[in-house]
Amino acid sequence: FSGSVWGGSLGWITLSNSSARLRTAMVTNADVNVNGIPDSWEVQQMGSTNALGSGTNDWDRDGMSDAGEYAAGTNPMNSNDVLHVRTLTLSGGDIYISWASTNSRYYYVDCKTNLLDSTWQTNLLGMMASDTPTNTVRKLTNNVGSRAFFRIRAALPPLF
Repeated sequence: FSGSVWGGSLGWITLSNSSARLRTAMVTNADVNVNGIPDSWEVQQMGSTNALGSGTNDWDRDGMSDAGEYAAGTNPMNSNDVLHVRTLTLSGGDIYISWASTNSRYYYVDCKTNLLDSTWQTNLLGMMASDTPTNTVRKLTNNVGSRAFFRIRAALPPLF
């Protein structure tokens, strides 16, 4: 018996014991203060459910709302911990894109060729897990022309 499971307030748990048993209970992501952020995450990050307020606030002033920090898996108290493209490299007609990542989220790479266009070409590579707990690199085939803009989106692991 081996594998991994995701716990909303625990993160990834790796199982690797042939006689191990895992008992789970259905736990909702309670949001008593109705700010769009699960209370368990607020307590883990801030020590209470009162510090982040409405969820639209930006505690660390990094440009991402506190609810956005939850969605991205970043720390709402650290302005250097923000979801963004770290590097974009062109090599032999291919584009390599890297970003800071965490094992508790999945990611999407989106693209557009005109910043004035309101729509993004989404899911260029589908939903992806991170390469490592700190950084992810992906190769994109350069079929976007001579100019392109990219963004990274984070998502919570799917419920199975």
